[in-house]
Amino acid sequence: EVLPAMQALVATGRLGSFAFDMLASSIAFFFYQFVQLLVMSKLSPLAFSVLTPIVKAFMIVTLTLCYGDRISVISASGIALSVGGGYLFTRAKSVQKKAEDTVKKST
Repeated sequence: EVLPAMQALVATGRLGSFAFDMLASSIAFFFYQFVQLLVMSKLSPLAFSVLTPIVKAFMIVTLTLCYGDRISVISASGIALSVGGGYLFTRAKSVQKKAEDTVKKST
């Protein structure tokens, strides 16, 4: 199945474009993974696991708007749930940190 596809790319003169797209995609994916490792090293595992779905929701919305697709009610609900959960997590961590700081100052 791969060989006929490659032959079709050669026959239509699109092999160079395909190779460039594959190279650009590979480089972009490498940097995406590299940045994720950098972020992971700076955050707690829990914070990183909460942040990941928020980033994915942001990417879904951005690409949906970029390509002009419509967002269904179910998709919008999932995005809102993801972002809302991230916000609540951030607020809870903030309250927890303030409480811990208050305890440290009083002792």
